[in-house]
Amino acid sequence: MNMRKANEIFGYGYFVIGVIKIIIFLLGVIQFGTNVGNIVHGGEVENSSFYSSLSVMVGFVQIAFAIGSIVMIILNIKKQPGIIPGYLMGLGAVFIELLVPSFLLLFLVIVECGLYMRAGTLIVKKSKEKDVYSDIFNSI
Repeated sequence: MNMRKANEIFGYGYFVIGVIKIIIFLLGVIQFGTNVGNIVHGGEVENSSFYSSLSVMVGFVQIAFAIGSIVMIILNIKKQPGIIPGYLMGLGAVFIELLVPSFLLLFLVIVECGLYMRAGTLIVKKSKEKDVYSDIFNSI
């Protein structure tokens, strides 16, 4: 697999992670609102184990992408240095989740997901651009 395809896979993967995290967050907020309404009206609280299982799977994918991003930064230093900011954005989103306390993360989850989606968009966009450096080296 060439470097362009690998970069596109990472780019689309980051975008999908951002979208899935937003969906999980919104479904969790809806579930929370439903449960609060049920408590107020004397109903039963619904179980949300599906969301936690999905969240754990997304967490493992995030860790794998963070490790892969470090490798891709090293591989892209000479071939496509313009793509590195996209990978750094993806790593920044991971560090936000790791370093920010959970009660503040409720307010920053949209920022984190936006970083994932922006990182994915930037990586895909830059991977489709023509590599200027390879043309220079091929002409020598």
